[in-house]
Amino acid sequence: MKRDMKSLSRCLMALAFMAVLSLSALAQSNDMKSKFMVVDRQREIEWALSGAPDHLRAGAGVYAYEPGGYVKVRDSKNGFNCLVNRVANITAPQCYDAEGSVSNMKADMRRVELFEQGKSAEEVAKIIKEEYASGKLIAPRRPGVTYMLSPEFFSHDPKTGQKKQVFVPHVMFYAPYMKNSDIGALPEHTNSHANIFILGEGTPGAYIIVVPKYDGSAHGSASGNNQEKKR
Repeated sequence: MKRDMKSLSRCLMALAFMAVLSLSALAQSNDMKSKFMVVDRQREIEWALSGAPDHLRAGAGVYAYEPGGYVKVRDSKNGFNCLVNRVANITAPQCYDAEGSVSNMKADMRRVELFEQGKSAEEVAKIIKEEYASGKLIAPRRPGVTYMLSPEFFSHDPKTGQKKQVFVPHVMFYAPYMKNSDIGALPEHTNSHANIFILGEGTPGAYIIVVPKYDGSAHGSASGNNQEKKR
């Protein structure tokens, strides 16, 4: 059980793409781009939007992954932008608000770009740290939110095609440089479904993680086939 929790923590750290990466998860292969799942464009769009609440999807911008990095495929009308984040064999639909779109999202996309160039996990972590220090990348400048409400937050085995959910749908609030002790979170609260905790504490991309009481029945999957609850 302890081993499973440690593994989950490494995966979550990788997906949040903090300045201090979880090297034990990322350093499995230097050929990172060979680990990135590629799907057709329409599937990618639907998958990216599945990270957002239903009411934000129609107006959200979308960035789609293709070998070489992300490309914008739809402009945002409401300030939110969605994409499917990738690191090693993990994929996660995320939807950033306006502030996150010019801060954390840029850092996330930059990491993928560096991995595509063949950089090792250690090199990527060093470059990202330097780019935060130089101002090329910025931490969020105000409170805000990144939604990860999709049930399709997966790790996948490229050999067998099997997928496994990494973590439940949740919401992430920007908390640059904050630590768990700042909000009274205990060590055992990390990865909790019931307690608030900080992911990537002490880094520019730190997040306060909140798991809403949510059963998924009112939120569509990446297929886009949403059904309303019967009244």
